[in-house]
Amino acid sequence: MFKKFIYSTLVIICLIITQQVYSNSTKSVNTIEGGAIIYVDLNASGNNDGTDWVNAFTSVQNAVNAAASGDEIHIAEGTYLEGAEILITLPMTLKGGYPTGGGVQNIHNYSTILSGNYQNRVIFSSHSTGTLNIEGLTITKGRLNNGGTLFGGGVYSNGNIKFSHVNINDNTLADNTTIGHKFAYGAGIYGQSEVVILNSVIDNNRLGIDSDSGYARTKGGGVYSAISLIIINSTITNNLSNATSFSNNAASIAEGGGVYCDNTVIIANSLLKSNKARTAHTCNGAIDCQFTTTHPETRGGGAVGFITSNNSLITGNIIESSSETESITALDGGGLYGILSINNSIVWGNTTLVEGFESPDEYFGSLTSSNSLIKGENPAGTGNIDATTPGFDPLFVDEVGGNIRLQAASPLKDSGNNSLLPLDDYDIDFDGNTTEPLPIDLDGGQRVFDTTVDIGTYEFQSYLGIAKNAAVSGSEVTFDYYLENFSASAFIKYKPDRQPG
Repeated sequence: MFKKFIYSTLVIICLIITQQVYSNSTKSVNTIEGGAIIYVDLNASGNNDGTDWVNAFTSVQNAVNAAASGDEIHIAEGTYLEGAEILITLPMTLKGGYPTGGGVQNIHNYSTILSGNYQNRVIFSSHSTGTLNIEGLTITKGRLNNGGTLFGGGVYSNGNIKFSHVNINDNTLADNTTIGHKFAYGAGIYGQSEVVILNSVIDNNRLGIDSDSGYARTKGGGVYSAISLIIINSTITNNLSNATSFSNNAASIAEGGGVYCDNTVIIANSLLKSNKARTAHTCNGAIDCQFTTTHPETRGGGAVGFITSNNSLITGNIIESSSETESITALDGGGLYGILSINNSIVWGNTTLVEGFESPDEYFGSLTSSNSLIKGENPAGTGNIDATTPGFDPLFVDEVGGNIRLQAASPLKDSGNNSLLPLDDYDIDFDGNTTEPLPIDLDGGQRVFDTTVDIGTYEFQSYLGIAKNAAVSGSEVTFDYYLENFSASAFIKYKPDRQPG
């Protein structure tokens, strides 16, 4: 946050700033040694053969067609409307975030967008060996509809796939033709094999199907994986898994508003927030309702699977259901559903909503828990926080406003277990060390600020101010005054004519 101030005299001394914030890093993440580099730039005007930036392809699909297994495709900034889904058959790397005409990759300054323009899926990959790497891209506005069985609105991958520094948003699977059994899995991402998501945002993806003569079933509003799902340092927010049935003898089933996996899910240093799984059952009037034999089933507003959560935050997720028969078969797990191992994590403020009535529903399933906070519970295990005490307050910064970071006096501060931090297998801080514990939190701050890790996604840091963007005009100095995260050995000293107000 910042506020403008004007001073006539300014002296700023900054000593030993030891913490780095990696959100604006320009380092590569998924480089595959030995592969050729093929270039794509919407504004290139050369030979259109991908050999360099001057002669770059202007189409991503043309670059993919020219690539061999293990090649890299570097894509310059801009919005790419291919007119059809991008078809990939081999393992390769797609990297965005380069300036027009070429230069150093910076995904924050040079946005590279692959858009389905609400007309088609964005990427379809049929590779069966190796890994497809997607880095520094926004994948958006993918859409499939009216197909009965719909998989992957943004991305469909048959083989292993890894996303890094990717934004997948506003993708949709929808079918309202109502006839027959309907299935829709993975509006943002659908993976038949391992799916790895690093330093990424999966937001506002939607599954929505209706059926009046068969089952309506949805899984994974944000992400679906059949084999395994790994989510590290990422946010999964505002995704929807929605199913509606108008049939008297077939149910609507919605599972995994945020993510769904048939097998193992690892969530580390990540946020699952405000996702929803929702069902509705309409039986076409009072007479038909008398003969209804199936009822809605809704599970896992945040996630469904064999879930291990380390230093993560699951909050504000919802399961919702309504039925004209006033009968619901299953309504379980506003936050999480499945076989659950919760470590150094917060599960807080997840709910069930039935006919407008809201009630707490943090999880459903088999639970083991260590050094964690679950709202309204004191779970068995080591180091858990007792949230059953009347008036218990975890001292979040602003729970009502959605800021679940910790205040200095929070009982969650320094209450985790360092041995439960997973290793930095994917080197999320780019230092080449994959045997250290995860080194940064979701804000990019130190993961262990004092000697013991905090519970949850965000580590409490020492906050100090720093002036940036200084401009001199005569005797006045104007600057932006920021609150930043630094180690205790960093400070700022200034002598203003007047104090901040």
